[in-house]
Amino acid sequence: MTLTNSADPTVSHELPYSQFNRILVGQAEPTASITEITESHTSPDGCLLYDKAAQTITALHSAEPLSVSVYNAAGALLLVKGTLRQGETLSVSPLPQGLNIVVATGSTATHTLKFIK
Repeated sequence: MTLTNSADPTVSHELPYSQFNRILVGQAEPTASITEITESHTSPDGCLLYDKAAQTITALHSAEPLSVSVYNAAGALLLVKGTLRQGETLSVSPLPQGLNIVVATGSTATHTLKFIK
């Protein structure tokens, strides 16, 4: 999630997404407001990006094509994509709500990403 200041667009703050995150708005600064919230999450190595609004997974900087599989929290295979190259996206809109795990495998590395749809 990225917080931005509409009065100063050069100021923003990236917050990691978690089911445990909360934003509490109190009286400390009553003139402050949140005008836009965008949710995205990247894999620990930064190779995969989940965009909740677009419901897509994007390969950000993979030097090789990736074979992508998506599983639910119980380990059931939900979706398979033969090849995902750098900059390409995979729609996850048909997937059911809940916790999903993406496993993207190349010839030299495996990348994982958990996301909540």
